[in-house]
Amino acid sequence: MSEAILTVGNKGEIYTSAALRNKVGMRKGGKVRARVSGDRLIIEPIPTLEELVKAPLVTIGADEAERLSEKAQKEEGAYG
Repeated sequence: MSEAILTVGNKGEIYTSAALRNKVGMRKGGKVRARVSGDRLIIEPIPTLEELVKAPLVTIGADEAERLSEKAQKEEGAYG
């Protein structure tokens, strides 16, 4: 777990270090979600749509992809 002492500005802004922002994936102009849990303020970055699309949902090899494709086609009666 990383920990740092942060500064709160006159208008309530919370200033973080570049190291902390980079560690959790906060980007300039990005959005964050803030929530209160008990007496803690939790701030988490919200990934952009582009970041979500880039992340693979599953990783399979070509042979497995072919096997799954054939199985789906057979179930639909479209194989052959």
